[in-house]
Amino acid sequence: MFGLPWRALGLGGTIPFLGLFGRAYPEAQFVVTGPRGPGNNAHVPDEWLHLEQTERVTEAVARIIDAHARS
Repeated sequence: MFGLPWRALGLGGTIPFLGLFGRAYPEAQFVVTGPRGPGNNAHVPDEWLHLEQTERVTEAVARIIDAHARS
């Protein structure tokens, strides 16, 4: 290990939490989204978002919440 070049590692943590939430709240409904889009770079040291895709995801979540509130 010593004498080798340094390395970087980026990890996401959301997916394992979803299983924990599902077991803790088995009757709950979850809306799971992510701002993935063209050319984004998720879970790496230089992570960034595709803003237009993020806007679309945000609007979709708002519509889901609104529809749920009206039902």
